[in-house]
Amino acid sequence: MKAIFFLLGLFFMGLGVQEIKAQAEVVVNIKTNVNQFSCESKGLTKEHLSKYECYHEILIPVIDFDCPKKMMERDLQKLFEAHKYPEIQLFLEPQPINSASPKTKIAIRIKEILQKYEVDLIKTTTNGKSFYTGNQVISLANYDLEPPTKALGLVKVSDEVKIEFKIPEHFLVHP
Repeated sequence: MKAIFFLLGLFFMGLGVQEIKAQAEVVVNIKTNVNQFSCESKGLTKEHLSKYECYHEILIPVIDFDCPKKMMERDLQKLFEAHKYPEIQLFLEPQPINSASPKTKIAIRIKEILQKYEVDLIKTTTNGKSFYTGNQVISLANYDLEPPTKALGLVKVSDEVKIEFKIPEHFLVHP
């Protein structure tokens, strides 16, 4: 369960970015053989968003994940070894202006392992603010994370975790 909580928080899992234009969000969805839950990362500022020529980066502090229960948050921090690896990194390929139904390449670094993916993006507008949304299912095993168990092995976390993200258009698009 610890791994699930951590992964939920990890994948963009609820990333709240304090921007005047719009906020980014990352939500991690974790399933067990008994239940499912989501964790979010909150309290991120524009300092967590960086634009470079070839990629844009989002740093997600592991300790900022908000899970349904405090115990889940602690398990997630332990799973991701937050004391040693305090951030999860998300790298996104910038999008050209006016991309109708773009795909983007993303890379996720958990601990010291970087995995690359290609994600479909959907452009949405909420309250006059434009976003790109997408999701990616990741395997904990690909990051050398062992899905935790609880209650003497009766509750098992799934190896697959779904990460959903909503990124403000102004952050993802380049001229």
